[in-house]
Amino acid sequence: MASRSETNVDTNQVLVEEKNFTRTIILNRPRQLNALSSQMVSRLLELFSGYEDDSNVKLVIVKGQGRAFSAGGDVAAVVHDVNQ
Repeated sequence: MASRSETNVDTNQVLVEEKNFTRTIILNRPRQLNALSSQMVSRLLELFSGYEDDSNVKLVIVKGQGRAFSAGGDVAAVVHDVNQ
């Protein structure tokens, strides 16, 4: 049975499913076509770095929730972050 762990990036925008030696990362912003915020990118880098050193991870799959994999970077979110 797969276990599912969720991150705390703005209401779980990055989800992780673990099954045996496989990790499935799910971009979870379907209304924004999974556009990547800077927080999401940071979380993805954190996950990938951790998987590099984990001998229990043999395969990493990245997919998008909803109808799009990813629309790319979320420019509006980046501008908002810069202006704060």
